Amino acid sequence: MAHSIEAPKSTLRNLVDALQALANTINSENPHITITQFVQVPHRFDLSVLGIAFVYLNWHVEEKVNIILKDSTSEETVHAILQREIAAGTAKKKNSRSINIVRMTRLIEMAKLVFQQIKINEGPDSIIDPMIAAYDQVFAPYHEPNAKEEVHSKLKEFCPPKSTFFNTILKGDDVFMSTEVGAQLLRQI
Repeated sequence: MAHSIEAPKSTLRNLVDALQALANTINSENPHITITQFVQVPHRFDLSVLGIAFVYLNWHVEEKVNIILKDSTSEETVHAILQREIAAGTAKKKNSRSINIVRMTRLIEMAKLVFQQIKINEGPDSIIDPMIAAYDQVFAPYHEPNAKEEVHSKLKEFCPPKSTFFNTILKGDDVFMSTEVGAQLLRQI
């Protein structure tokens, strides 16, 4: 019996697959996302591949995921957790699963906006402006002015060039890079 060897997937392909699985569930007859499905997005998009500055952020995300998973069953839905914590009056407590689900949802939204902004700003070899625009839209409304300034400063200091960013998150994904979308992406970077 012959075994096929699956080509390694890039960080970007892993993210796309996890987001597609969520979209398929949302658009199904049973649109209830399980905890297992929900945490696949941050699990599959390893931010630490972007450099040492993102290792802490990746650790922070994993910590939030572990809080969400704590005392959950794999088939428990996000909705059930939110409803239970709201009913118990614990949804707004620091480090509740509800708070962390909201934070992970915002992180997913920020990732989406970063890629949209990169597409809009095709010119320069920089992801700083797209990162700042996405941060300002998603997280800045919840941060104090000093924290916003610090985030802007760190993004300017540590964001890799756009070409490095894409080369890193697409590393090893020859299948994706052979598609028309991949070819277009290569032309842009």
